[in-house]
Amino acid sequence: MNQHPHRVVKRYRRPEDQPMPTLRRRSVNLAKAAGRAAGAIIRGLPVIVSDEEAARRLSICRACEWWRPEAYGGAGGCGHESCGCTALKRHLSTERCPVGRWAIDTRAGVNG
Repeated sequence: MNQHPHRVVKRYRRPEDQPMPTLRRRSVNLAKAAGRAAGAIIRGLPVIVSDEEAARRLSICRACEWWRPEAYGGAGGCGHESCGCTALKRHLSTERCPVGRWAIDTRAGVNG
């Protein structure tokens, strides 16, 4: 473990050993995603991806080492600290995988 002046940060060897992000962290991530989606709506850009793209993203997520099938009452979710999402995120064109497995839909016009 690494010591910081105000907290202890655990280092996990494998993603599957890391706990799901905290409710606070997931709330921050959700608020940021909502802001990006709202910005796309204001600019008149698409926010929802096609059913085919959403299915493609979900299959990628389910094969990822960060995917936790037991999360959220069995609905599954991403255990990465920068994500922590349910499968809902895969429907938003303004969102991307935190480990680069799938990207923002370029039609959404979102930077980075």
